[in-house]
Amino acid sequence: MKAKFTLFLSILAAVLFVGCETDSVVEPPPYEKKPVIMSFITPKSNEISAQLSYTKPYFGKQTYDFEYITDASVYVVDLSNNDSLELRLTDPNTGIYTVLNTKFSLDAGKSFRMIVQLANGKTFTANTTIPPSPDMSKLKATYMSIGKPTVETNGGGPGFVYETNPFLLNLEYRGVLGEKFYFSPQLVATMVNDSLQFPYDSLDVEISFKTNEEILKGNPENLVKMNYNRSFESGFNIPGPFKVKSIWGALYTMDKPYKDFYMNQLTNNGNGSNPFSEPSILISNFSEGAIGIFGSYDFEKGVIYNR
Repeated sequence: MKAKFTLFLSILAAVLFVGCETDSVVEPPPYEKKPVIMSFITPKSNEISAQLSYTKPYFGKQTYDFEYITDASVYVVDLSNNDSLELRLTDPNTGIYTVLNTKFSLDAGKSFRMIVQLANGKTFTANTTIPPSPDMSKLKATYMSIGKPTVETNGGGPGFVYETNPFLLNLEYRGVLGEKFYFSPQLVATMVNDSLQFPYDSLDVEISFKTNEEILKGNPENLVKMNYNRSFESGFNIPGPFKVKSIWGALYTMDKPYKDFYMNQLTNNGNGSNPFSEPSILISNFSEGAIGIFGSYDFEKGVIYNR
């Protein structure tokens, strides 16, 4: 009798458990459409441009179409004297506004404000400060070394052999920068085997383009040291031993809004479509809840070492 009663309770519990199951409909969070404003200025260009669009819902059907803003009033103001320039809509298909800069002097340390007024009267503003001009002559290689190569055979199949060559490089930058700005040396080292002749005589090695080392903060001493630990592959009819023939590329300086945008791009591009990656953090220095960046940068190209 006890066994039958226990069986009855088990069946009753199962029925009740199944009967309590319901499908829940979870509504997505409320969506608020916001303007997206992107604009970067540099002393290297006499054109000032901005792109205006709206955000898209995260939930629901996704498309590659964008809603661009084509009826806004866009201005840039020199905060040192309140002179202003109006950007005109030049490409309604992409929401591009431009103006030829015939009034401003984009000198280091000067601040500018972008003002965007939508047709509904809402106004959004953001400020940027022109960074110091970079000076490639102040960037020096203080140490460089190519280590002993390691023979690699994995992943290439039978007979597939190549070498990995460690490369160490230390740099110092003594240009004027200050502690409010950032800079990024984006360089390439050309390796050469003196015993070989063109066209199989050199290999190019990227020195930068590492997220944690890409953009560095200045300091009051105007002395920034960089240590790079890289490697490059050889073989494939380009054997060692190698020497550093030249180090060349570009040096960028930038304000914090530009730096934040660039680092955000590096992080988001690394996430790709991985559903388990960290969600993208939207960076903005515009007021009133608008999304976007108004930033500034400068750059110089050149050679810092040539054997």
